[in-house]
Order: sequence, then structure tokens, then C-alpha cells
Amino acid sequence: MKHLFSTGLILICFLTFCLYAYGASFFSDNPYPDEDKAAVENVIANDVNENGIPDTTDADTQLTEEQVDAFADNNGYLESESDPTVDSSAEIQAIIGAGIYEPADATITKSDEAETLTENWINILNPWADNEISSASTWNAKPTISSGAGAPSSTPTKVGDIYIDTTGDASYTAVGTSSSTDWQKDNDGGLTWEVISTNTPAVNGRGYLIDASGGDVTLTAVGPPSTGDIFGISDYTNSANANAITLARNNSGIESKEEDLVIDIDGASFNVVYSDADRGWSIDRFVGRHNAVPQSERDALIAFYEATGGDSWTDNTGWLEGNFSVNNWFGVTVTDGHVTGISLPDNNLVGAAGATLDPLSDFLTSLYCQYNSISTLDVSALTSLARLNCRDNTISALDVSALTSLTSLNCYSNTISTLDVSALTSLTSLSCYTNTISTLDVSALTSLTNLNCGNNTISILDVSALTSLTSLNCYSNTISTLDVSALTLLTSLSCGDNTISALDVSALTSLTSLNCYNNTISALDVSALTSLTSLYCYNNTISALDVSALTSLKYLNCYNNTISALDVSALTSLTSLSCGNNTISILDVSALTSLTSLYCYNNTISALDVSALTSLTSLSCQNNTMIEAEVDNIICDIDVAGVTDGTLSIAGTNAAPSAAGLICKGNLETDDWDVDVTVTP
Repeated sequence: MKHLFSTGLILICFLTFCLYAYGASFFSDNPYPDEDKAAVENVIANDVNENGIPDTTDADTQLTEEQVDAFADNNGYLESESDPTVDSSAEIQAIIGAGIYEPADATITKSDEAETLTENWINILNPWADNEISSASTWNAKPTISSGAGAPSSTPTKVGDIYIDTTGDASYTAVGTSSSTDWQKDNDGGLTWEVISTNTPAVNGRGYLIDASGGDVTLTAVGPPSTGDIFGISDYTNSANANAITLARNNSGIESKEEDLVIDIDGASFNVVYSDADRGWSIDRFVGRHNAVPQSERDALIAFYEATGGDSWTDNTGWLEGNFSVNNWFGVTVTDGHVTGISLPDNNLVGAAGATLDPLSDFLTSLYCQYNSISTLDVSALTSLARLNCRDNTISALDVSALTSLTSLNCYSNTISTLDVSALTSLTSLSCYTNTISTLDVSALTSLTNLNCGNNTISILDVSALTSLTSLNCYSNTISTLDVSALTLLTSLSCGDNTISALDVSALTSLTSLNCYNNTISALDVSALTSLTSLYCYNNTISALDVSALTSLKYLNCYNNTISALDVSALTSLTSLSCGNNTISILDVSALTSLTSLYCYNNTISALDVSALTSLTSLSCQNNTMIEAEVDNIICDIDVAGVTDGTLSIAGTNAAPSAAGLICKGNLETDDWDVDVTVTP
């Protein structure tokens, strides 16, 4: 594994290279030594008072009355809120008194109290607040680098910019923005900068602006080093993410590790200082423009990788590589310096992931780990999650009770027995079917548009107030009562395989699919559901079914009820009709030319006109009351249609065919039909 770089150090960003604004060299006279917390606190205390306003006893940092008014009037900025970047470093210095640039993301909301300044700036200024460095302390301190022959003659645009004299072997740092005299020569005790594009050995006291646009570049550390030796590194062309910049350790450790340091963040800039033989080289004042994530997040990803057998994943491209960024790790999404998404479906993740992802709780919004073999997944702390898909694993427990940001949850096909979603009012889609869930409280989830909780052991399901639902699938449970009467946006309802005795769908005119098979429903009013394309209501006790106006129906299965009359004469879109095991005496299918399968067995039908059904490949009408002539007509009409490879059953209580009918039967069998007729004794 490549050297893991400390996130805390990455985020300490007072300036990219040098702060020479206050006279002597930064490194020869550093006003903020890392080991001296009191020194920094003293600067802050002297330059900014307890209300966040610059101390009036220090004229160098005192704001004018007009500037204070402007600060309050412009939502926490000295300049117009329409330009929140506040380019004027002199004004910023006047506020914070430390020569540090504006944080990239530290918006100060407008307030009548000056406390806002204290809360949003002073805490960021003091890296020792709470004895830790905030992961939000990312700084926008990348300097502008220019060059020319001779000393600089132009006025700097911002403090911290660097100018390189290509003829005099010198570099300059901007300490002001008033005139060309604000350029301070760096080799008056500081680093001298030069541009390199090839492998180079570092020299003490020099800074290297590395051009890696043409390929990888290695900078070899000073050796043998002495305590206090220092050199600088900057990704001059923002190429580190594409072409690696490597700091070769040259027999000395880097941050106490005997490993080279690979830089993989565009725009990375920092100084390297030699401490001693134990620690080796230390990284000082790192600035990375994007893609870096806190070390805690990187460590969480590594823990997840190791817990789920990452070395055996189907695709683990990029994982564990690099020292700063993880955005090139397969399946990982990084946004604004934080891990916001993990997508590793069907990737052979095996094992107990547990709570390894807890450090991502503040920023992780999506987790896709479906179609794997994860046995445990603790997401209870991931309160920023908006989308979770862990279907088709072996998870037995899933605590999502506090994930109130969730909008989509799919945990289908696991062995989950308890699922508390009662407070997840942002959910729009919930799919938890094929588990062992016995209780599911969704009564308050009024944002739900899709609910799939089928194939569990749920006995009570209150969806009466879920008026946003467009799809409801609760089949194969033990539900006895289901009130969907107000769910007028439903387009799909599947509640089969329950113990429902009454189902009011009469007002659900948006329904296109209704599956309520295998219940004890005695009455079903679908007469106004003209958008229905499929209706499966078999295995109930329905005595009347009016489908006469449902001209969009393609599939109708109402077998095994007590229906005595069924008018399908106008349903010309039907391709499949199954109405067997009822008490139907008349069935007019003569105009249903799209029918490919017709099952009307076990009724009291005496005549059946199939002469126009030239697409029919399967007909089961056995055990009706057809006489010989009707049987002959059916067999010969199918023969004339010329369809090959089908099935015909017209046996049982129907009459046997005549000799003519038997000839047609033989023709069908020649055309690969399986024909079953009543045989005369």
C-alpha cells in the first residue's frame, strides 16, 4: 500500500508556500510554530477581539467604521455579496490579522451580532481548537505563479503569489498588492523556486514547481539530511492526478514511514522539513485543490474493503492506491473533498461489513452494494444517506430507523425480520419484499410513490393515507384488510396471496395492472377501470365481473370463481383469456382476433365460435356441454387457420368429434398440435 498521508496535516493550510508578508523569511522567523499553540492564539487574541472585530489597539488590523458597516450589510463579506470570493487579501488580513486567505467553504451568514465572525473564522484560524483540525478547514490558497527575465516590475494581484526570475536564479513572493515593491525576494532567507519537468534531486532551501504534464516526475529528497533542512513542492501544471509526482525518500522516512510519497491531487503544494531520524521528513502546510478526502474517510473505505474481501472483488481498480485522493477507486464518488457515494453492485463483496462506514456519516448520500454476499451491514449512523440498495445479500438485521434523509431503500431478498421505517417520511420508494418481516408501519410515509413489501409475513398494512402511491405490491403476506380506496394515483396494485375479503378499487381509474388472486374476495367492481391492461383475480369467490368496457385489457385471468356471465365481446386487445372453473354458459369471443390463448374449461358453455381467431395456439375448453357439431366446428376452424405447433383440449363432458372432425384432428397433429378429444366408447 502506498504511503497513507495524514489528513490532519493536509488540512493545515495557512499558505501554500511561504508567508513573507511580515518582514523576515517565514521559515527563519515563523510567527506560528507548530509546537507553540500559544503563539497562534496570541496573534488571534491581539488582532481580533472576543466579538470577532479587529482589536482597536492594533492600528495595522483595525477596520474603518465604513468597513465594519460593509461587513454587516453584505452578509459577512467586506465586498458585495454578489462577489463572495472577496479577492482583497488586505481586507481579509485586516479582519483575521494573520495573512491567511479566505476559506473555500466558510460562508458567514448575515447577523446583527459579530459572533458570526467569531464562529466561522476564528475557529478555523485556530487549528488547535478542540485539539483537532476540522475536516472542513480546506483553504483556497493556491498562488498564481508567473515568470520573466529580471526582477518583477508589475504590481502583485494577491498576497502569496510567486514570481520567478529566469535569469537571476531567484524567486519572489508577494507581500502586498500596492506596487511592484510588494514583491519580496525569497532567497533573502527563504526558498528559491524553479520549474522542473524531469526527475530531480532536491536541494536544501529550494522550491520545485513541478511540471508533470508530460509524464511522471520524481523528486528525490535531500540526502543525507540535517534537522531543519527544507524544500518545497508544487504541482505547477495541475497534473498530479493524471501523472504521478513522487517524492522519493532517499533512505529517510516520510512521516515516520519507510515509503515514498506519491502525490495524486491536482494543484498540491507543500513544504517538506526534516525533523529527525525517527520521524524523517514532515509535510508542512499542505494545499490541495480538490479530490482530497479526510484520512478518517479514507480509513473507513479501507476498513470496508478489508471486511468484505476487497482483494477478491470482481473489480477493485484503484483501491488502496494513492496517498490523498480516493476518487479513482472503483465505485467511489468524491464531491467537494468528501466521499459521497459508493457503488459496488454484483462485485463479489463477501463478509461482515459491520459499521466500517460510520466515519462517512456526514457526507455519504448513496450506497449501492446489491447482489453480493454481505452478512452484516450497520448503516444506523449514516444519517446523510438518501439512497440505499443492499438487495440480494444475506443480511439478517438492518437498522435504518434514524436515516430520515432516505428517499430510496431497497433491501429485497435478504433475511431481515425487523424493519423500522416509521419515521422515514422522506421515503419515496421502499422495496423490502422477500424477507421475513412481520410488522411494517408505513402509515406516515405520505411521500411514498412505490411500496413493494411482498413475500413477507405482514398481517397489517395501513396504506390508507399514502395518496402519492403509484405502485403497491404486498402479495404473499397474511393481510386480511387493505384499504386502497383513496389511492387514486395507483397504476399498479398487486395484493395476491393474502386473506383479503373485500377490496374497493372502484375509483382507481389510473390502474393499468391489478393482481388480487388467491384471496377470499366476493365482489370486485372494476367496471370503470378503463386503463386496465391486465387483471388477475383468479382463486376468489367473485360471482359477478363486469369487464365489458375494459377495451385496453390484454390479459384477463378470472378462473376459479363463481362467475356466471362474462361479456368480453368488445375486448379486441385481449391476447390471453382464462375463465375456467366458473359457471359461464355463454362466451362470445368471435371478434377477439388477437387471442393466442383461451382457457374456458369447466363451465357450461354449449357453443364457441373461434373461426376468426387465426392467432390461437392454445385452447382448453374441456368439460363443457358442446355437442358433436360444435366440437367438429372448433377442430376444423383451427385446422383451417393454418397455425402450427399448438395445444387443443376439448375432451371431458363435451361430445366426441365425428369422422370429419377426426380428419381435422389428424391434420392438426401433422402440424405439431397436441389434440385431446372425447373418444367414443
